[in-house]
Amino acid sequence: MKKTALPAMVALLAMTTVATAQADSHQSATKWTDNITISGAVDVDAVSSSDYADVDTSDIVVSTVEIAIDGTVNDWVSANITLLYEEDDTPLDVDSASITIANPEKSPFYLTLGSIGVPFGSYSSNLLSDPLTLSLGETVETAVLLGAANDNLSASVYLFNGSSNTGDDTIDQYGFALGYSITSGDVSVEVGAGWINSLEDSDTVQDAIPTQVAAMNDSISGAAFHAQLGFKGLTIIGEYVTALDNFETTALTFNGSGAQPSAWSTEVGYTFEIAQKETTIAASYQNSDEALGLGMAQSTFVAGVSVNVLENASTSLEWKRDTDYDKTDSSAVDGAAASAGTGEDQNQVTLRFSVGF
Repeated sequence: MKKTALPAMVALLAMTTVATAQADSHQSATKWTDNITISGAVDVDAVSSSDYADVDTSDIVVSTVEIAIDGTVNDWVSANITLLYEEDDTPLDVDSASITIANPEKSPFYLTLGSIGVPFGSYSSNLLSDPLTLSLGETVETAVLLGAANDNLSASVYLFNGSSNTGDDTIDQYGFALGYSITSGDVSVEVGAGWINSLEDSDTVQDAIPTQVAAMNDSISGAAFHAQLGFKGLTIIGEYVTALDNFETTALTFNGSGAQPSAWSTEVGYTFEIAQKETTIAASYQNSDEALGLGMAQSTFVAGVSVNVLENASTSLEWKRDTDYDKTDSSAVDGAAASAGTGEDQNQVTLRFSVGF
């Protein structure tokens, strides 16, 4: 994910402290600590896997350490800073930092400024592994987002200056999202759609073709659609993310032509109680197209179970099976020579213990 410099975190904390201190001068009964909320999560995984080359590995890792600091400046302004650490992947750093101007009791509109995940895609899941749709579409940028929401409808638009300059180092990346949700008795329905004018700014695409993203002449727009149905403990999720244009052959190809990557995901989950412990079982089937060069599997099957064994503590077991693109499929990335798929499968079993506070 895109990182925010440490000085930005210090500035936000300073702003929050000063604002709350000023409020204390008028309301001596309110302590500045009452305006700060700290929450977090720690995940420890035991992982055993076998890759496409049939090489076995296993390890115990601290997969996630996340600390969120939320500050209430006044009735309209709040700030958020999230620190993230992922062993062997992400050193402890600022994962997101934002200021939000909102008061739902007085206005449906809100404004968010800072480093955020833009609302392109939903990526909801009851499983440990990220869906292929997230791998293709997740986009974290320093952006300005204007939105509005009520009990059923939501809409937002956003602007940012992405890594794909397309000739100009200006704020020329943008997108929008729409959502609708309703609950009636035991039934809940949520649907949403999004559009972005620069899918090449997604985290995965930037990592795969960094040189060509910075040198692109034309942006690649993308679309995302998702739906979720709930009935009592049952949840059904579907999502589709796709590029709407072909990448240039110097950036990303599939079988000799400019790639137009896409991904979809379906998931079924059910939550119930065993011995008064909340338990969730879920299974997902996912597929991608023309995404070989992005390091994505052609298809993925995931199944898992999670149990809240103690208050704010859970344990989860998951099996994931990826199927690679065929040997007849090839992709050239960032101007390098083309490489082919393997046509093989790889498996991973993860046992996770999680706590939240």
